[in-house]
Amino acid sequence: GNTGYLDGDSEDAEFSNNVRNMITDASGNIYVADMENRSIRKIDTQGEVSTFYRGSNGDNELSGPAGMAFDSAGNMYVAEEWNNRISKIDNSGNVTRFAGLSQNWGNDNGDVALASFENVKDLAFDSNGILFVLEQHRIRKIEFSGDAASVSNFVGSGNWGDEDGQGEEARFGDVRNIVLDASNNIYFADAAHQKIKKVTPTGEVTTIAGNGNWDFADGYGTGARFRQPSGISIDADDNLY
Repeated sequence: GNTGYLDGDSEDAEFSNNVRNMITDASGNIYVADMENRSIRKIDTQGEVSTFYRGSNGDNELSGPAGMAFDSAGNMYVAEEWNNRISKIDNSGNVTRFAGLSQNWGNDNGDVALASFENVKDLAFDSNGILFVLEQHRIRKIEFSGDAASVSNFVGSGNWGDEDGQGEEARFGDVRNIVLDASNNIYFADAAHQKIKKVTPTGEVTTIAGNGNWDFADGYGTGARFRQPSGISIDADDNLY
């Protein structure tokens, strides 16, 4: 419960007061985006907390790490929200800048070295190796071809709103993380509009739970009610939590 930066036993460890997303690896270890400590922390299956990555100076620091994703080779990609950038940490712990190299706020697509982003918040790979990038009211995708990678818009216009629809016709508000199911559908919780939404691989956005009213109610689909749902996860059977 104390704000700080301390590794160790689960009851002794300390984190900043701005911890964002978490992911797990194949062995069940948990990785935590500790934003204000500019670090990725690791919690092993025994509850021991350690530092997975923390840069020692401005050249290799992570600036506001908000989300993470592992590729099939075990490399970690990190969304740096404060720098509008995506970095890569390889299996040896080396960090390289992958996308958004200018750190400028923008929506430039194309080659990853020249692309720009707006508050990168989370990342997730699908089964085809496409990296989906959640940013300010938009989801982009990065497709790999050999050593090259290209960025394009997927869903959302970049404008605040609450509209289902195809591709860039869709609008959403306060979204902090994304998850994918076994069929490569994307799901997210919109805390601003009290809804859970689904994005198909073809880019169709629909509301699957909640109707926008602030309330607490169980039920089916739009019969359910939420109060600022701010995170989402999925299990091996594709149940959402």
